[in-house]
Amino acid sequence: MQAIVTSKGQPLTGEAKEKFRAADESLRKNYAGLDIDEFIPEIERSLGELEVGVPAGIVREYAQHISDRADYELALD
Repeated sequence: MQAIVTSKGQPLTGEAKEKFRAADESLRKNYAGLDIDEFIPEIERSLGELEVGVPAGIVREYAQHISDRADYELALD
């Protein structure tokens, strides 16, 4: 399971991609199978550290995919 991040339709590359991959891996390791309300603040904190602004509805959607152990594509503007 993984999240694929794209920006303006293009996959992220380089350092940004690696940072997001590491954050996604950590979130999935720690929160898969849990109720999303338990870890949404951690997702918001992680994305904030990466300087990625994501609307609340998208954060919940991403959290649900983490909980469900499902792949997710996060498209950034």
